Amino acid sequence: QRATATVVWENTQAVQLLRLCEKAGIDVPKDLNMVCFNEINYDSIPSDFMTVVDLPTQEMGHQVSEMLLKQMDNPGKYEGQKLVLPETLRIRQSTAVLTAKKAVTAGSIR
Repeated sequence: QRATATVVWENTQAVQLLRLCEKAGIDVPKDLNMVCFNEINYDSIPSDFMTVVDLPTQEMGHQVSEMLLKQMDNPGKYEGQKLVLPETLRIRQSTAVLTAKKAVTAGSIR
């Protein structure tokens, strides 16, 4: 059985996978649903096509640098903190509803 969906971490990987799917005759999303982290800004892919989980990377960098400065100012005393930043799921054309015919249960994947 073939995979019905994939999550791709990097934008460049998503672009490469889309090209490979096209060459192999795999239709996204009819044959394979695809989700990527963060927006894809490539001329070859329409901006409204890829479903993305958009992470606040600029805010992440800012918060991490603030934590690093606190740790440097208080060596051995700063215990860190838990930081949860909101992500945004932008559902677009690279995902579709999975039909029962294509559904595969986790127990059947080997």
